[in-house]
Amino acid sequence: MIEFKDVGVRRDGRELFAGASFQLHPGHKVGLTGNNGTGKSTYLPYC
Repeated sequence: MIEFKDVGVRRDGRELFAGASFQLHPGHKVGLTGNNGTGKSTYLPYC
């Protein structure tokens, strides 16, 4: 299991999201949804 607690991302001084917490369990599938410009693809390099 991988656990993320109180994660946030800023880009060019703009806060995209903050305070996110979640767990990834082996064998589970994950989907990430949200409006355009909310930082979804920003997460990809970190995972």
